[in-house]
Amino acid sequence: MNNKELYYAIRNNNLSLVKEILEQEKDKNILFNDNQYSMIQLASEKGHIQIVKYLLTLDLDINHQDYGGNTALIIASFYEQLEVILFLLKQENIKIDVKNNRGLNFLQVARKNVANYFTNFTIVNGQLIDKNKLMKDLDLI
Repeated sequence: MNNKELYYAIRNNNLSLVKEILEQEKDKNILFNDNQYSMIQLASEKGHIQIVKYLLTLDLDINHQDYGGNTALIIASFYEQLEVILFLLKQENIKIDVKNNRGLNFLQVARKNVANYFTNFTIVNGQLIDKNKLMKDLDLI
């Protein structure tokens, strides 16, 4: 299999070619370049939500960290890919408190890059919490 062909298929949002290539590939945990960038990370960076969804059907590691310690969720946050971020956050096995080599988790990156959406959120015990909702819930107690 030619990793370069798969890389460009993902990069160019060519879902049918991605499927065609991966149907013939036995090892689905393909990493690109020396940084150990995964297919899910590349699709997340580019905001190619349909490819991200397809890749997750292949039971790939959604929390894979490249050499910089970045996960697909952190990368989507760096590149302001809100649709991908919201989709990844709905995945049962997503780890939102993972930190990259700079000591940043997805929420810290998202606050900087997608600030309007994530300013009222915090992470508590590995869970994403809306601080406004939490305060309303506490008022009910």
